[in-house]
Amino acid sequence: MHSVTLVGHALGSTKYIACLSGEGSPVAEDAGGSYGFEELKAIYDRLRGGSNEFEDEEQQKMEWYEDSCPNGNRSGLQPWLWDREAVNKNLQRVKV
Repeated sequence: MHSVTLVGHALGSTKYIACLSGEGSPVAEDAGGSYGFEELKAIYDRLRGGSNEFEDEEQQKMEWYEDSCPNGNRSGLQPWLWDREAVNKNLQRVKV
């Protein structure tokens, strides 16, 4: 779920838009919809909690996310992190 709130208005000379706040990591592309992403988050939550016992399918999902997912991360899924600078860097590429 996404919620966007526009604050103020831009002048005609505005070159880019900026994000002021947010939370959570981007949804993993091709993870199997919201259900697949929730499964992936649950696996990484267990890993973060200290578990190191995963079924083969769970291990394969982690490897897929870290090695093959279009927007994956070799460090693993960190759904609690949010990087405003990275978001704004991407938004600067959007033509206003």
